[in-house]
Amino acid sequence: MIPTIKTILYASDLLGETWRSLQLAYSIARQYEAKLIYVHVVNNVKELRETIKDFEINSRIDIQGILQQTLEKAESRMKSNVEKFLATEFPDSDTPIDIEVRVVEGYPSKTLLGIAEKENVDLIVMSCRTHGAIGQMVGSTTNKVMHNGKFPVLVIPYH
Repeated sequence: MIPTIKTILYASDLLGETWRSLQLAYSIARQYEAKLIYVHVVNNVKELRETIKDFEINSRIDIQGILQQTLEKAESRMKSNVEKFLATEFPDSDTPIDIEVRVVEGYPSKTLLGIAEKENVDLIVMSCRTHGAIGQMVGSTTNKVMHNGKFPVLVIPYH
């Protein structure tokens, strides 16, 4: 039996050439009339905050303010990416589906798998940078999502 795709999680690190992966995620969502959730995870800020608190490093540092600015900047960038994408791909018409934008804090692979579980996603779409030998040995977020989750993962490489 061919699986039905109702919800797609598209994860982006906002660093690289992710346009192709957004195109593909959107195309699949459109074909299946699926919900598309576009997620970026801000990495380990809680850990940094706790470390600074534990070591009583310069108390004038406003970690909460930095975190809030980071989250807001990421969300603004993602919304801008979506607007540019939709304007480019659908210049003369309404877009057939909406893209839900989420910025969350946590460990990327664990957080993405948690969202996938909670949202009962049918497919995760991710871009992946090519790493050197050390990066491949240590592993990437994409690798961890693929090997620690129960969800199909579509990986689009970029260089």
